[in-house]
Amino acid sequence: MHRGVAVNVDVRLHEGASEPSRKRILAACQQLCDVGCCVGTVEWCMDFAVLGRLVWYGGIPLLGYGPRFADECSLRVVDPRLAKMLVDNQAQGTKPLVL
Repeated sequence: MHRGVAVNVDVRLHEGASEPSRKRILAACQQLCDVGCCVGTVEWCMDFAVLGRLVWYGGIPLLGYGPRFADECSLRVVDPRLAKMLVDNQAQGTKPLVL
C-alpha cells in the first residue's frame, strides 16, 4: 500500500457458507485487493489484529462502533513475541493453545 505498509487480511470463509454469504465475502475481499491489501480466505481465524509489535485482541470489530458492542471488550497488548506467534500460527493454520 502506501509508505511501505503491507496489509495482510485473513477472512473467514467456511465450507458451509451459503452462496449469498460467500458472494458477499468474496466481493469484500476483492475490494480489499483492489486497494492493495493481500487477502486470504481461511476456515477459521482469531479475533486479533497485529500492528507491528502491538496486538489488539477481543470481540469488538476493529472498525466497529456503537452501543451494540457495549458488552464486548478488546485488549491492547504490546508484545513482539506474542505478535509473531499469532501471525505465524494464523499463517500455518495452527490454533493457539492460549488466548
